[in-house]
Amino acid sequence: MDKFPQWLPKAVRLHTEALIHKGGLNSLKALLLRLTSDTEMEKVWAKLSTKSNDPQKLIDFLEYVRLHPTLLGKNTDPITVPSDKEQQQAFQQLSTLSKRMVRELHDLSSEAKAHSGWTFLMIALKRAELDLSEQASKNASSKAALLNILNIETRLKEIERHESIISIIELIGSAADCASTAPDALLPKKRNSDNAKRNQLILDLKHYMKHHFGTESAALIAAIVNTAFEPFEDGGVTEDSVRKLNP
Repeated sequence: MDKFPQWLPKAVRLHTEALIHKGGLNSLKALLLRLTSDTEMEKVWAKLSTKSNDPQKLIDFLEYVRLHPTLLGKNTDPITVPSDKEQQQAFQQLSTLSKRMVRELHDLSSEAKAHSGWTFLMIALKRAELDLSEQASKNASSKAALLNILNIETRLKEIERHESIISIIELIGSAADCASTAPDALLPKKRNSDNAKRNQLILDLKHYMKHHFGTESAALIAAIVNTAFEPFEDGGVTEDSVRKLNP
């Protein structure tokens, strides 16, 4: 069992031990251990502990950092996140398409009910299955198509055990509507530079720590970023570079 320093908050230690015991961390275990054992993090955990008496907030912070997408891959990889405009356009299109799907299902039924239209779709799917089952023994392509339909039917039935397909489509549309109104992401100005991922984490930490702990301490953010990433050739970020960085 890995040993953790005395300064690590108890709730965070127990959570970390549970993650390690569960297994499956693979290469991410090293990151987890750095965030909970590196001496640079002592001041971070001490300060955050004074900012909140809720242990879950400390656990949430650990999860936010260790699962941050910038920590996947190489330090110097570019950020491939689509622009805010591209994301908003995609969300709006997704919302439109989900509404169109429901409308098309409405139109299939004389009762103008989407659920009735879905029933017609499933009946047609069953007809396709029966037709292919007669041909499956004759050629491989029909057999493959039949297996695909059977898989689709099985998955749809499993989903419908918990939720109606129509409500899921409508939920996706609602989610896309809300997402299209979200404020711009805190993306760094240069997303193809060697420091892009590092700058992205700094910006996200500024927002997260201000919102959850009421601090934007450059010293703490620099310590977190330099601990989270594998060592940079330039020595990592400084407090001054954290202060100067804006989205």
